[in-house]
Amino acid sequence: MNNIATQIISFTSPARITSAKSIKMKNLWLVCFVSVAFCLLFTACNEDNFSPEELDEIVEQHVHNRTCQSAHILERQLLENPEMHEKRDQIEQRAQLFETDDALRSVNTVYTIPVVVHVVYKTSAQNISEAQIQSQIDVLNDDFRRLNSDANNNWSQAADTQIEFCLATTDPNGNPTTGITRTSTTKSSFNPDLDQMKKTSQGGIDPWNANEYLNIWVCNISDGVLGYAQFPGGNLATDGVVVGYQYFGTIGTASAPFNLGRTGTHEVGHYLNLYHIWGDGPCGQDDMVTDTPASDDANYGCSSNHSSCGSLDMVQNYMDYSDDACMNLFTTGQKNRMRSVLAAGGSRSGLINSNACGSSGGGPTCSDGVQNGDETGIDCGGSNCAPCGCTFPSNIQVDLGTDPNQVTVSWNPVSGVSQYQVRYRRSLTSAWTNITITGTSKIITNLTQNKVYDLRIRSKCADGSWSSMSAIQKFRTVICEAPTNLNAVQLNSNKVRVEWSAYSHASKYQIFYRIEGSDNNWSRKVTYNPDMNFRVLSNLIPYESYEFKVRSWCEDSYGPFSSESYFTNITQ
Repeated sequence: MNNIATQIISFTSPARITSAKSIKMKNLWLVCFVSVAFCLLFTACNEDNFSPEELDEIVEQHVHNRTCQSAHILERQLLENPEMHEKRDQIEQRAQLFETDDALRSVNTVYTIPVVVHVVYKTSAQNISEAQIQSQIDVLNDDFRRLNSDANNNWSQAADTQIEFCLATTDPNGNPTTGITRTSTTKSSFNPDLDQMKKTSQGGIDPWNANEYLNIWVCNISDGVLGYAQFPGGNLATDGVVVGYQYFGTIGTASAPFNLGRTGTHEVGHYLNLYHIWGDGPCGQDDMVTDTPASDDANYGCSSNHSSCGSLDMVQNYMDYSDDACMNLFTTGQKNRMRSVLAAGGSRSGLINSNACGSSGGGPTCSDGVQNGDETGIDCGGSNCAPCGCTFPSNIQVDLGTDPNQVTVSWNPVSGVSQYQVRYRRSLTSAWTNITITGTSKIITNLTQNKVYDLRIRSKCADGSWSSMSAIQKFRTVICEAPTNLNAVQLNSNKVRVEWSAYSHASKYQIFYRIEGSDNNWSRKVTYNPDMNFRVLSNLIPYESYEFKVRSWCEDSYGPFSSESYFTNITQ
């Protein structure tokens, strides 16, 4: 949005200049939303926490529209703590300086934020798996680095924010950690206004040092709220992000249409000082970012052709209220605004100087994959690193092929070298897999579909020493393909066999079906034989039309759904 000159009258928050009428309307909308939300149920897709048999039975309470309490929480905190106004003014002035100062924006450092995830649960379903937590970290990294597979060029101002996230490996006492805590509670749900999930004395867990960790609480939130975050400048005792367990990550309990991890992306945006893209008000109320178009209200679903305030709404922005599958970008202006709180002197700069992920400040090291300091090669030579012997290979190529679980890596030979070491890992994880081989190519298997990996290679020199490692090269595995050529064959009065063309890399398939056009939960069936590209659906209603869709399971996760197909159960 534009019109910054008129907004600099008060730097605290768009919410502070909202009229009493608009506040009342917002509260009325919230009441209406909550009333509707409690009436809706949705069947959750849980691929890795439950057995195949349980998969067909799980039903989760679900809301149809996104709602976030971050702006409301900021309003409340400003009313309760008038001194916070001054802090917010200083943070806003710094953000506006970053918007206009080329020298500040020219810093290309990739900022890495240590994360601790606090799982607060009453039921086993709320005690989400480590894999589900990692899936959310993956989404944050993909979305903030613009590595998301649904990124497109519809908006030229879309940007890589150069912000990354890692699960902490060291706790505040210096002990090793997984970056995950688990707290059993007697509370069925948590009220966002009370922040009890953030307090050990009230059924939750206290945050780790908020100057050094991004604290994320995952729990059951009341009132149909998907999540909320505390803006910079607030009380450190409650600082961080809260996300409902039904909307965290991409697997397990994650529930459509909020099952792609974008609730986490949205709330971390608030945590890094982004307002909602419509400024929580009508046309003329600003989100303090110059390259986001003005909008008069939130967008829901995926209203890609919706216009307001004289321009097309950016419904794909992570800071709107669109469904997860619709969102795909931050803008350059939003990037600058977020980086302003992380850069030296910013209100969240302590995160960047933290050593909670095993590094301290990002200075030159002999293992960072960059020639820096006084090194004479990448991670070798100079006063601190091992001498450089032979060179690492050049022209490293990654052939993704068609198998979502493997790639082929190749490189140019190095003179006098017969052995090489290939190292790879999931991006922003710590453990490398090492493979020593002869030759100049290697098929890497047992990868996870549609994920970003890091790759490095080094040479074994003639004297037995190793060269330095090549610079880190990233690649993304291909996605598990959706089945095609869906068809339905009537068997008898209440049975239909649905079938499809087999996908060669699938080990099983999952079928969703329901009465056509209904809002009913999908019924589900699974085939456990990769050669079984059909499934019989029984107990169907005579003369009723049905819709169905199918997806493939590859190695350890499902791919996308096929297009929906239809049949009518005709009595024979």
